[in-house]
Amino acid sequence: MSILQDFLDIKTLYFPCWDRANLWRLSAKSKRRVLGYCDRDRRVIEIVARHADSDERDRLVIHEICHAVA
Repeated sequence: MSILQDFLDIKTLYFPCWDRANLWRLSAKSKRRVLGYCDRDRRVIEIVARHADSDERDRLVIHEICHAVA
């Protein structure tokens, strides 16, 4: 499954009231030296880590969405 599909599935399953207008997007690129980043100004979640373990990748996506929600 692609990271984009994981992002959409996680939004639907765990954050059904967040981003109903689909204003946020996912990016696999970042100028930062981090695994993931939530850019609130641009409404972009950056996930640059490549986890072989899908659970770890999902955890990172959930973590970054929590920054956007909070």
